[in-house]
Amino acid sequence: MAKPNRTNLKNRPRLDNIIIQGLIDLGHHLPEEARREIIFLITSDRLGDALAYIDLKLDQAESASVGFLELAAWRQLNAFYKKNVDSPGTTAQGRKDAAIAKFLESEVTCRETNERLSFYSKELGWLSNDIQHVVSRTRDIIEDIVGPLGHIQLFKIAASAGFGPGFTFSSTEPAHRNLYYKVKGPHSVTREAVPYVKFFLNHCEPWKQALVTEGCTYDIVDGNRLTTVAKTAVVDRTIAIEPSLNVYMQKGVDSYLSKRLRRHGVTLDDQERNHGPAKLGSSVPLEAATVDLSSASDCVSIEVVRMLFPREWFVLLDDLRSKNYTLDKGITWHTYEKFSSMGNAFTFPVESILFYAIAKACTILAGEELTNLRVYGDDIVVAPGAYALLVEALQFFGFSVNLDKSFVFGYFRETCGSDFYQGVDLRPVYVKSVPSNDQEVYNLYNRLVWNRVGFQLHSLCRYLFGCVDKPLWGPPHLPPGKKFWKWYAGKAVQTDHYLHADPSYGERFAYYDNDLQCKVWRLQLLRFIPLKEDTSSWNMQFRYLAFLLGMQSGKVDSNSRFRRLVTYEKITYWPDMPWRPYLDDL
Repeated sequence: MAKPNRTNLKNRPRLDNIIIQGLIDLGHHLPEEARREIIFLITSDRLGDALAYIDLKLDQAESASVGFLELAAWRQLNAFYKKNVDSPGTTAQGRKDAAIAKFLESEVTCRETNERLSFYSKELGWLSNDIQHVVSRTRDIIEDIVGPLGHIQLFKIAASAGFGPGFTFSSTEPAHRNLYYKVKGPHSVTREAVPYVKFFLNHCEPWKQALVTEGCTYDIVDGNRLTTVAKTAVVDRTIAIEPSLNVYMQKGVDSYLSKRLRRHGVTLDDQERNHGPAKLGSSVPLEAATVDLSSASDCVSIEVVRMLFPREWFVLLDDLRSKNYTLDKGITWHTYEKFSSMGNAFTFPVESILFYAIAKACTILAGEELTNLRVYGDDIVVAPGAYALLVEALQFFGFSVNLDKSFVFGYFRETCGSDFYQGVDLRPVYVKSVPSNDQEVYNLYNRLVWNRVGFQLHSLCRYLFGCVDKPLWGPPHLPPGKKFWKWYAGKAVQTDHYLHADPSYGERFAYYDNDLQCKVWRLQLLRFIPLKEDTSSWNMQFRYLAFLLGMQSGKVDSNSRFRRLVTYEKITYWPDMPWRPYLDDL
């Protein structure tokens, strides 16, 4: 079956029109003079100047005591282009170059940190009493979290090992993201991790025998391959593609450390635990402060892990990580100054352990309560009384605190994808790219409809609706087990393949079904189904091993580009949910 044409647009939306229509909807919350200036600049074909003007006004609004709705309106205008890769003056190569430059800058920072901590680890007496106590208490907390490391713990790590959804160093084609290919090989591993490979394969004897039978070996490589992925309009994010067997073992460490953290109240699969204290701090500033770090993951240096983690754990983590990286697919190699890069499966739990232990140590030493202490990666919520000591400690360990986005005074708190102001989440709807097909229009339209502030964006929704040739309509829908106030459009892919409509609008599609003996809705929905790959040539033993590791039938993977369209025409109910826009004028 040929790949269907999903464009279905009369006209592709334009960034300048999105901003103008959004300004029409938000204008009554903004000063008249500012609104006129923005429209003048955009209609004069000076979009770049208009965006710079919005940035200026947002900075002024954040530093002044403006009303809640005015601040939220400026933030929403800014969100239309802040992370939009189609913003003027941005190019893919420019974003990639900026990401690499930022990465190399963090390497310089890590080198300086390594030199400093290498000295002070032997001469703690040269440090202030406060930092000496922080180092000592942090070590104790981390030792309590990770626990001992012996054969029993290694067996548990081996039992939790596995592969992630992304590419590996040996991957050459998109289909190789399939778990079958990751089990079958080819495989790669760093030299220091080879002894662990033998231990882990002995733990999984059928896999070892299958590899031996097929004559599969592993290539010893020097490290990982550095690349970039989209992040904002001006800079990408650097990630590293790890050797396949390193990933397999790193996933075991990731699972084990995440379970150990859960015993201490830190859950790495749930960001919402940070929201409660941050929301409270935005209403009662003395209850909680939020701390933001710049490039935190890229600034976890080798020596900070050596200084704070138990020796046996440092040796294990150091052997399983990639110590070198390549920017040109293996032609030249460079040595990491950071401990582990994004792409290493245990980077996130290791940095979470570090920040949690440092924040907890500072809170205890400052004599504050631990009630509102929360950590998720580098998102930290801490008692205001411990803030100053925490900033000093983080800077000593080589981390840069973004003072402009860390909040200890006032009524604004930012953490884990939520921006609280006086107890209300005013996180805007970010437009990361201008929609290029109908499904992307549906996604943006629905996120605008269910924006967290409750703005009535009629003009912008009407503009997006007019860009689609034959729009599909459907009911707002909650994923299983989700509360409405914990969900918003754009996070549930299965419900963003049509424009959300209210129950009264859905009556237009209703009819009585004689077979079902009830009222149903005549509705066309758009669903994507990953196509199955031909598995006839697959080795049965490897197929079974992949099945045991979690592969479902023969699907390529959930992110496959092999998709087809199907229709669905019977819904027995149209959920009556809180509704915002009026569709009669569309």
